[in-house]
Amino acid sequence: MSSKPVSEFVKTFDRKDRRKKPASAKPSAGRPIINRYNRRLRDLVKESIAALDAANRSAITIFQRSGALVRIKREDGAAAVEVLDADSLALILDEAADWVIDGGKEHKVIEPHERVVRATLKLPEYPFPNLRCIAQAPFFNAAGSLVSSPGYDKASGVFLDPVGLGALDPIPEQPSADAVRAALDYLLGELLGEFPFATKADQANALALLLVPFVREMIGGPVPLHVIDSPQVGTGKSLLASVAHLIATGREAPTGVERFDQSEAHKAITAILLEARPIVLLDNLSRHLMSGAFAAVLTSDIWSDRVLGQSKMVTVPNRAIWIATGNNLTLSSELRRRAIEVRLDAKMERPEERASFRHPDLKAWTRANRPALVHWCLLLIRNWIASGRPKPAMKPLASFTEWSTVMGVILGAASVEGFLANAESFRERADPEAHDWRRFVEEWLAAHGTTPVSTEEIAPIAQGLMPELLGSGNEHSQRIRLGRALGKRVGQIIADHQIEAADVHDAEGRARRGYRLARAGER
Repeated sequence: MSSKPVSEFVKTFDRKDRRKKPASAKPSAGRPIINRYNRRLRDLVKESIAALDAANRSAITIFQRSGALVRIKREDGAAAVEVLDADSLALILDEAADWVIDGGKEHKVIEPHERVVRATLKLPEYPFPNLRCIAQAPFFNAAGSLVSSPGYDKASGVFLDPVGLGALDPIPEQPSADAVRAALDYLLGELLGEFPFATKADQANALALLLVPFVREMIGGPVPLHVIDSPQVGTGKSLLASVAHLIATGREAPTGVERFDQSEAHKAITAILLEARPIVLLDNLSRHLMSGAFAAVLTSDIWSDRVLGQSKMVTVPNRAIWIATGNNLTLSSELRRRAIEVRLDAKMERPEERASFRHPDLKAWTRANRPALVHWCLLLIRNWIASGRPKPAMKPLASFTEWSTVMGVILGAASVEGFLANAESFRERADPEAHDWRRFVEEWLAAHGTTPVSTEEIAPIAQGLMPELLGSGNEHSQRIRLGRALGKRVGQIIADHQIEAADVHDAEGRARRGYRLARAGER
């Protein structure tokens, strides 16, 4: 008879019993079984994809987006895109199938293998629907047809999630002149009438901003940066951006300022584009905006980079509408030509003290009347489509031909004037460096004409107009800095003259590097 106490015997027996007892391998809720025992990685990945595909057929929630696996998630009740990482995919695979080890001697339920998860994330393509973006309101597809049924629209690759809109009033196929006037009265009067636009052009550009999300699929190319600025705080810049975001998405724009520092710009842009945000707001910028990566994405149809946290490269469509707000916001030369302006000017010291607004809480009014606002936006677009999509009389904006053409004719069909008419004034104000260089070239030309000159001869002109360019060093240091700056601008046309490198000879006939101005077009 065993000398062990009964309690110890029971514990030992219980442990042996648990070891021998196999875990259940029956499918749970109809899920397939994936046996990990002595299997090739490629076969396990194939079965994983099959399990995900089967789970996706009942309700499409998993998509591929530019080579990355994504799924639809809910943020504040609205649909959003989540890029799957190893942890999230492991959980999804665990829910899609029952994973077991069954080699005859060993039989237990386990988790998906980490190598299978990582390998699945690195596949070059998937059998899942392609997700281009998410829309929170009905929109016109590339063919000009109105998409209004919630869910995934296979033809456009857009997931429509019109939260809070309900049933909209029908959009007539042929809007009448009275309907177009009603749309303008509502959008320009009831909504935008609360903002102190500096000019008619600024108001027209603001109306174009409201309409872009609903016609974005009809614009094949990129959309420029929309700069909402003013000379004073409290004029309504952030409010206007928020209202545009509310109409398009039904939600507040994400708070905080997106930072596009040179070292992090690519990662930030890639993450934003993978999330398929329809509108991206860079709010209350207080510094000079310059970023080569940001400038590049603004004129790109597609964007390629590595997925954050993964080694996988993705190529993402650039469908975002970018907005930046600030007081007298200045941009680098490369960003300025990729931007348009909506300028507000209340012409008073404390604009925030204004009263007698038609809608004291404009955001609350916008939320309450969003169905009507969306309806009138769609009607103005349908009015252009019904008119046969006439060609615009205006010259298209360089790098944004499709956008400027589509928006120009939509506004033109509704008899809205001034679109992009403020481009020259914005160029002068938003790019002070270009303005300073123009004055510098004009004074250089007045003093020396087209004769080759040394940096020593024109340094006093630069010192008076662009002292920060020369720095605070001695005269030799300042001449070197001026020479470097001129070297970077060789070939550029400024004030109708081109900067060229030219030899300058001293009193003894020795040549040294200098510069000259040549009238643009001369050889």
